[in-house]
Amino acid sequence: MKASEARQQSETNAKILAAEEEKAARAKAAAAKKADKAKHKKWYEDYRKSVRYSIESAVKYGSNKIERTLHSASSHTNLHYVDFFKAYEYTAELKKIMKELEGDGFDAKVVERYVEHDESIAYMNSGGECGSQTPYYTYDNILIVKW
Repeated sequence: MKASEARQQSETNAKILAAEEEKAARAKAAAAKKADKAKHKKWYEDYRKSVRYSIESAVKYGSNKIERTLHSASSHTNLHYVDFFKAYEYTAELKKIMKELEGDGFDAKVVERYVEHDESIAYMNSGGECGSQTPYYTYDNILIVKW
């Protein structure tokens, strides 16, 4: 084999390998997109069912609202209430559920709350009468549904 033949065959093989890699990358991206779509669909179905069940349960026990924590963090993140719908992974699905609830006459909104948590033994054993020396706080994004 001469150098010119080797160079030409090498270039041809490089093009074939690049085309195969590009085809594999496209297939991998398509599979990831399909899996992501399935994940979002499952979240929508499960969360919608869970919210409806919570409403039925609350009605059964005489309540006029439910609260569901969507996200909780120990410090402000990009999911605090101002940017929540821009950054939340399931924004489209959540908005669809909220729109459906509002269409059924419910008032649905997402709020941010600064929540104090206390899981110390003294607090838990006192029935909530004894304050803790080590409480911790979270920023929670909460879906509130009222009727």
